Amino acid sequence: MKQRTLDILRRLLERIDPALASLDLAELESALEATEITRSGFGVQGSGGNDEVRSPKPESMTKDEARMADGEEGTEARRHEGTEAMANDEGRSPKPDRITDGEIRRLTGNWQLATGNARPIENRKSKIEDAPPRWQDTIIESEIPAGASVLDLGCGDGQLLARLIQDKRVRGQGIELDAASVFECIARGVPVLQSDLDAGLKGFADQSFDYVVLEETLQTLHRPADVLAEMLRVGRTGIVSFPNFAHLRVRLSLALTGRMPLTPTLPYKWYETPNIHLLSLSDFLDWAQEHGATVVRGYALADGRVRPLAADDNLRAEEVLLVVQRR
Repeated sequence: MKQRTLDILRRLLERIDPALASLDLAELESALEATEITRSGFGVQGSGGNDEVRSPKPESMTKDEARMADGEEGTEARRHEGTEAMANDEGRSPKPDRITDGEIRRLTGNWQLATGNARPIENRKSKIEDAPPRWQDTIIESEIPAGASVLDLGCGDGQLLARLIQDKRVRGQGIELDAASVFECIARGVPVLQSDLDAGLKGFADQSFDYVVLEETLQTLHRPADVLAEMLRVGRTGIVSFPNFAHLRVRLSLALTGRMPLTPTLPYKWYETPNIHLLSLSDFLDWAQEHGATVVRGYALADGRVRPLAADDNLRAEEVLLVVQRR
């Protein structure tokens, strides 16, 4: 990209979300490559029988923004005005906020901003594939010491608990709602209780477990705050992981398409997603501050790598894992 193109993009991002304007060129390109905007299904029949695609005009817009939405007609009008202006304003550089529709499409590569549907690019691997599919398991296993007592909320088929029981001799207990997953736990010899987490953990005494695990389950719950409170009541330490809805790719997708994002960590369409209470890293930290919890350690999946949590990971982390305790 040329410097002018990058400057234009930054000015656009500053208006959408100031945090996005802090990204460097490589980060922007990576984020834009992860999602594609297509124009299919949004054609308007023109007088000559060809499909003309125009950008929808917002209810309130500046003169320049209206011309941008008008596509090529606006571009031609701007060229004509620019020729007249040059006669009176020789040598003055063009204003950065006068951006043509063509410039926007070029500067965003695989993104066509006028209209369209977001979908993952099928012929390009996302960097998230470089990380293990269940990268959280490795962290959790390293966090939990031998002989500890562990309650796994939403334990799935019990693979994590089975390894902890076998390798670290933990006293493990799983809770799972799905019947098929419960049978898989039983087949693995994992103690499991079929129950709905939203109904609470009333059968467990205070501080009855050393660790309570809530892995990639928080955002699927109807009453996540209640379950978090129960986690810290029942356990001395909680381990929570979830996709970060404030990740730069999610922000760009939502800002530029106006549709719910589709990303490697959020691959579901809005009407079929199990994620009903999406949250960001900052949202969780706010909850912890308000409810007497503290994050003692944190890890992030960012650019295909798992690393310790960093100060700017509300923007950069695709998924996070946090070790929390009550203050």
